[in-house]
Amino acid sequence: MKTRHNFTLKLKHKPLSATVTTGFVLLFCACQGPRFMKRQGIVQQSVTVEIGQHPKDSITVHYIGCAGFFITKGDNTILIDPYFSYKAFFRTRLISEKHFISSRLSNAIDSTFTRAIGKKNDDAAVDALLIGHSHLDHLGDVPYLYNHHYLNSKVKVIGSTTTGQYLRGNGITAANIIDNIEASAASGQSNGRWVSINKNIRILPILSEHAPHARFFGINISLASDKEREKRDIKYRFPPRYGTGQTLSYLIDFLNDDSSVNFRIYHSSAGANSPYGFPPAEELTKHRIDLEILCAASFNQVDYYPEELVSRLNPRHILLSHWEDFTFRSYTRIKEHPHANPFYNYRNFFSRFNQLMYEINTGSTGDEINYTLPNVDTRIMFYY
Repeated sequence: MKTRHNFTLKLKHKPLSATVTTGFVLLFCACQGPRFMKRQGIVQQSVTVEIGQHPKDSITVHYIGCAGFFITKGDNTILIDPYFSYKAFFRTRLISEKHFISSRLSNAIDSTFTRAIGKKNDDAAVDALLIGHSHLDHLGDVPYLYNHHYLNSKVKVIGSTTTGQYLRGNGITAANIIDNIEASAASGQSNGRWVSINKNIRILPILSEHAPHARFFGINISLASDKEREKRDIKYRFPPRYGTGQTLSYLIDFLNDDSSVNFRIYHSSAGANSPYGFPPAEELTKHRIDLEILCAASFNQVDYYPEELVSRLNPRHILLSHWEDFTFRSYTRIKEHPHANPFYNYRNFFSRFNQLMYEINTGSTGDEINYTLPNVDTRIMFYY
């Protein structure tokens, strides 16, 4: 294992407490658009990234949008938090649980699946589906994908109790869902238990939390956080009732034939206060994090995020996710004109994040840590 970076973080960033006014939102809608994203180095379509000086192997990561990814190595594919509906939420989910997908969006889904894994039907052989938490922008499209054969009948679904309740209530068979994940998840008090997907993939769920969606006059505002809804299968009713459930982060190991770790990925679906979402220290000594997938949303609603998480994980590379405006723009529109989420000051985020990268790499005794900011439907080939 390579030497860990020796550096001191200036942990002075606190969450914002001011009321977000309409004018403030409109201002950031205007100034966090395509030009802003281009200045941050956003990449689109297909790119290659080298990790280390002498790469010998490769893995493909395809960003869907929000916290969603296809991760493919060889014949094995993992799908995480798939969501394509974006602003369609407002005209469909508030009226009926029957998920209407327009022909244009259906074609976009077909195209994304084909670009990511070569096929769109149940022969695509997605081995596992991971859900970070039970908000609609993380699992809302799963019933549509499952019932329209984008997912095969043997896919293993890993998520919270709430996730299982929602999915079972909307057509996904219980045989596909791995139950009681919280009981075996890692935490500050437990190393947890790995879930074996097949001989080449294993998953370690990690207990985490979801940052507040907003803060008004120092009061945290969180949406759909009622855990009592975990007690039953969640079917449609008006008004819609959804619970966040237990938020999970994941370690994803792709294994060699001798069961040693070939490539390790960390995925977070939401910002969290430390030490929530931190992998067990013992695991970090066994194999370094090769790729950290870091959620940017709600960064300013929790303390010292993402500084402490990045410091703890010491990844070889970082992939930023959940940055885009999925509430007011469609999936296809974001691809053409990327806009950052107007509810968060991403100018502040990138200022802090770039400073973090500078501090890490200035004190580094090994390879530099770099990051990639992908647009939706972007395919990244990592060579390592």
